[in-house]
Amino acid sequence: MKLTLSLDKETIEFAHNLARAADDSISNMVRGFLRSARKNAEEARPVNSIVRKLHGATRLHPIPDKQVMREKLLKKHRA
Repeated sequence: MKLTLSLDKETIEFAHNLARAADDSISNMVRGFLRSARKNAEEARPVNSIVRKLHGATRLHPIPDKQVMREKLLKKHRA
């Protein structure tokens, strides 16, 4: 099956140069891109509502440095 694309001259030249450099064809490159995009779309899952609520929560209370956390825990458990 064939597909015709309409692209500007600069994009066509870029595609030819890219394919030549990769020792590939534009058709194979487009096919690979579309297969990859399809796979990514199929693997994408809706974001859980709990995760959505947590997004950005650390902006107000940044996660402390690991070394600082270790020192606090050591002090707490040595006492």
